[in-house]
This record gives sequence, C-alpha cells and structure tokens, in this order.
Amino acid sequence: MITKLLPLEKITTIRQDGSIWVHHIETEDDCKMAEMVIGHGSNLLIKQAREVYKLSERFNYIKQQGDRLLVGGATPIRQILRYCLANGLTGMEFLTGVPASLGGVVYMNAGAFGDQMGDIVDYIRVFDLKEKASKLVNGIRFSYRNTNIDGIILEAALKLKRKDRGLIKSKMENVIKRRLKSAHIKNTFGSVFKNPQEKPAGWLIERVGLKGFKKNTAMISPKHANYILGLGRARIDDILYLIDMAKERVLKTFGIELSEEVVIL
Repeated sequence: MITKLLPLEKITTIRQDGSIWVHHIETEDDCKMAEMVIGHGSNLLIKQAREVYKLSERFNYIKQQGDRLLVGGATPIRQILRYCLANGLTGMEFLTGVPASLGGVVYMNAGAFGDQMGDIVDYIRVFDLKEKASKLVNGIRFSYRNTNIDGIILEAALKLKRKDRGLIKSKMENVIKRRLKSAHIKNTFGSVFKNPQEKPAGWLIERVGLKGFKKNTAMISPKHANYILGLGRARIDDILYLIDMAKERVLKTFGIELSEEVVIL
C-alpha cells in the first residue's frame, strides 16, 4: 500500500481546500485495512476525516466479454465512455460529463435523464470488510441514489448493447448539452440534495431565495440551485454553511426536510 499526503483539491471535484492522507490500495489484501474508501471525489466532502483509502491504478481496467464489460472499480467514467464509443456499446451515455469512477457510481446508483446504474449492472465483485475476502454479488438492491452494497467495489460487470457509433456519439453530445444548460460539470460535487417526492430540491432552494447566494469561497449555483460551486479552493465551513442554510429555509418555508446526496466524511 502506498500512502501520500495529498491536497483535497486533487481528490474532490469541488476542489476543496486542505489536505489529507490517502492510502492507495494496491492488492486485495490491502483492503483488509481499509476504512473510508473513496472514488474520484465527485460526490464527496471532507469534514472530519484525516485519512482515506482509494483504489490504485491496478483497479483501472476494461475487459470485454461479449456485450458485457468487466470494469475495475477505479476506472474513470470518461475512460469507459471512450471505450464504449470506440466499440459501439450503448447504455452508459447518461453519465457523459460525470467526473467519477465506476465504483462510486455503482455504489451510489448514479443516474440522470431517466437512466441509472442499476439498469446496466449485472453483478459486482466486492471485498467484504467483515469476511475479509472478495466475492461476487448478484441481486443487488438498487434504489434512488442508494444500494445495499456493503464493502469495496473491486469490479463490476456491465450489461450493454450494440449500437451504431454515430448514434452513441450523438447521444453523448446531447447529454453534455443538457448538463451544461441546466447544471455544471466543473468545480462542484454534483447534486447537493436528493430530490424529495414533493418537488425537486433545486426548485425548493430557488423558491426560498438562495439561488446564486455566495458565502466566501462557495456559492449556490445561479444556474441550478441544487448545485454548489467552489470559488477557487472551497473551504468546508463555507460549503456546510450553504448546505445548512438551504435545509433550514426549505424546512421552515415548505415543511420539507432535505436529505444530502453528497457524502460527507
């Protein structure tokens, strides 16, 4: 296992201020010591954690078995999408522009535009922290931005379909256009809150007057109120201030309690 002190702006997509010790998992045996395993930091804030674990590049790979892809947990989504486009495989386009790794999007059942990871995951290989061993897991329970996965996702088998590469490229371009029009793909960790049943979180936050509200190094997006943008290196206190303010105002105005989608360690 290799350990390095790294700036948080390099391991969180909102480019958080500060630094943290990162233990890079090189082998399955290293997983036995792992706690607080992170991916590419696209849905992450560091509040109290002083050290985290992260799969190394040894878990970054793509292997094709028919129309299924065996993908390592550390593989970046952009890399998988490039492979899918080159090989005419469809099913992942909804994640175009998401700066995440495979393990993270599977664990959180990431989704967009009516699609989600649960629709394309066949099975996973996970390191069970209680049993201290890896195993294949089928029949995963996928729900809204959640799964019942307990352990470190080392690999996932994805069920994809054949499609004309031109059509795949067109769909990816359309997804990027939609993201840029209504949301952000840089200097943010993605959606702050899960959407409650009553109304979308962004709609609620906008209605309580916080769209575009700034607190020093962080700002609620003027484009989509369920996004927080880092202004340079974002300080955790500024980000949490905005999160707490949004929750308080929405609860007071609408009686709706917002639940964070971002993971806070």
